[in-house]
Amino acid sequence: PAITASGGITSIEEIQALDGMGIDAAILGKALYAGKLELKSVIEQIGGQIFVDTWGLINPGNPKAASESAKIAASVSHDGEGLEGAAFVAAAIAEAFVTNDVDKIVEVALSFVSESSTDTRTNGFSSFLVYIIKQKRNYKSILS
Repeated sequence: PAITASGGITSIEEIQALDGMGIDAAILGKALYAGKLELKSVIEQIGGQIFVDTWGLINPGNPKAASESAKIAASVSHDGEGLEGAAFVAAAIAEAFVTNDVDKIVEVALSFVSESSTDTRTNGFSSFLVYIIKQKRNYKSILS
């Protein structure tokens, strides 16, 4: 059964810690309402990548073109980490057309993300993704 944490969550780091403990979801309502967690920081983690899958689909095997187009499209409504997430998702989809090796897909997709975003000392989208990949020992079975 899924486990959901509720109450007292005040930072992206705490969400990451919950994930490391195997918690499946977190309710952030009061933290957002009280201003302990900024909605923008949460939205930036997913915003830019929500609608960019098309760029990966129309650039099969060309993750560079997919990531560049995704960043341009996402820049209409996002900046910063939202663009990094967009680049990652589109590149991963494009690369998945030529390999089913999850490690290779992740490696290629991360190559189109800025180095500062993958620095696990920051709260960047890719930092969050790298953290999750490192923590989830069964991510290959989940994605295959």
